[in-house]
Amino acid sequence: MDARMAPLDLTDLKAKASKSGELPKDGDFLKLLEWNDEDRGKVKNIKAIGDIVGFTGPEFYVRKEILCVLENFKKFLQVKLCKTSEEFRKEQFIFMGTPGTGKSCILALICFYLAIVSDVPVVWHRVEAVGLPVTRLFHQGKFYEWIDETGSTYLTIFKTKIDDEFDPASCWFCLDGWNQEQLARTNFGPAFTLLATSGQFEIKGESGAKQIICLVPYWKLDDMKDLAAKFRNLNESDVADRYCVSGGSLRDFLQPKTDAANAVDAALNKLDAAGAELLLTTRGWSSSKQVDRIRMLGVQDTSNPEHYLKYRDWRSCVTSKMAIEYLVTLMKPEYFQKFVVIAKDLKDPRLEGVVLEQLFHSYVRNQESVGISYMKYDNQKRNTHPDPGHASMRDDMGSVKFGRSTELGEPLIVKREGETLDAFVGVMERWAKDPDEMDYLIPAFSTCETIDAVAKWEFKSKTGVAVKRFCLLQLTMADKHKCEASVLSKFAQPFLGEDEQVCYMALLCGDDEDKSDKNAEQKKIRRMETFRLNPVVIALENDKSFPSFPLYVATHALL
Repeated sequence: MDARMAPLDLTDLKAKASKSGELPKDGDFLKLLEWNDEDRGKVKNIKAIGDIVGFTGPEFYVRKEILCVLENFKKFLQVKLCKTSEEFRKEQFIFMGTPGTGKSCILALICFYLAIVSDVPVVWHRVEAVGLPVTRLFHQGKFYEWIDETGSTYLTIFKTKIDDEFDPASCWFCLDGWNQEQLARTNFGPAFTLLATSGQFEIKGESGAKQIICLVPYWKLDDMKDLAAKFRNLNESDVADRYCVSGGSLRDFLQPKTDAANAVDAALNKLDAAGAELLLTTRGWSSSKQVDRIRMLGVQDTSNPEHYLKYRDWRSCVTSKMAIEYLVTLMKPEYFQKFVVIAKDLKDPRLEGVVLEQLFHSYVRNQESVGISYMKYDNQKRNTHPDPGHASMRDDMGSVKFGRSTELGEPLIVKREGETLDAFVGVMERWAKDPDEMDYLIPAFSTCETIDAVAKWEFKSKTGVAVKRFCLLQLTMADKHKCEASVLSKFAQPFLGEDEQVCYMALLCGDDEDKSDKNAEQKKIRRMETFRLNPVVIALENDKSFPSFPLYVATHALL
């Protein structure tokens, strides 16, 4: 670090600010470090901050993960404020995570809190997503802002002894939006107390500094639903559509869906198999592969603040269903098997379900042989139609082997088409007229909760005759799953109209197969018997000129 310059005229520097004013005197953020579990799910008023900096907006949603991040920062702050000026600069706290998880907003709240509540000077340099970089000074109850494209104003304050009432050695210097490569090729490496950065960062201890890295995890669907209900007029379908694209990035979730999809698509276009491997590892922070837009980081135990500080408790994954579907075109089933374990570690059922769905698609795409065990779904209310032995379900049960399409070993023809529900129906109308066109169809739109694929399978009748059926598949790990009769009927009509046989099948995923378990098959049967659709009774809306079709529940295993 360069020797300190001659004292700077702070009054003159303040006079040159492009914007200045009084710091807020009230707001929920003034009790930032007092927030606890009772504040979880609450919306805090930060309008006073938003009016000054713009990017935070007027409100802040408190999720459990933020409470743990703040708990870790509070411990750092308590120690930091007891340090001498000489020791002060040797400790740095880094907020790290995927873009769009709220790191910048947390840093903004902390900067204002430090200046107002802790009454310490703060210098904050932010690389704006839109617009020019700015440096802000919070001092003696006021804020000052300069356009600072090169960071020269920030560094000038950092390197200069200004006067007795403002010693930069005791000031909180905060950087936002700088990655490790940028810090390494500039003079900013040791020039911060707090840093908000992306997911590619290694502890190097620039200039002997002790660095504490705290993960800001991705957003889970339940928090997004709650936020959407409190902030925006979004229904459940809107939330599902957005989260399908954005995954755990709040920034992408709040964007128009088309803009978010274009951004994710641009990142996916740069991805190859080697880059895809990085998506599931917390190693490779310094890699040249730019995977941060897609890779999400989470912790095993979101209630344990210690897990946010330790690499070994972090897990790397992909939460955008749009991105996970793309990975099926790049990676083999083994990749998704590993991914399922990560989703379980993260205790994220929604993610686990999405990955299990794509694992099955990957089996099909890679021509794996799969055995399907099925039984009839008892489409009735059990309290009014008791059937203790599930005889009605066992009346129609059997198995299907799914692999290469003929005994000659010809590969299955797998297609993914239909960007909308109507377009998907159009593809099925074409397929119904030419059944040999394909063997397995995946819809190109990702938010239909009733159908995940259509498979052309051969079922054996009770007399042993092979019967071809177009099976409307719903892949699920739930014990109860939503099913819309109107959607089933709409998807079935193209095949029924060509006198083809149709069935619906809820294919239960997520069984951890233990080949040494003698009761494994009985457990699968029990799981099928207890499964329920929502609503329990599916009233199919078929045209009376078309026959009805059976509903099944099933499990599967590799052969």
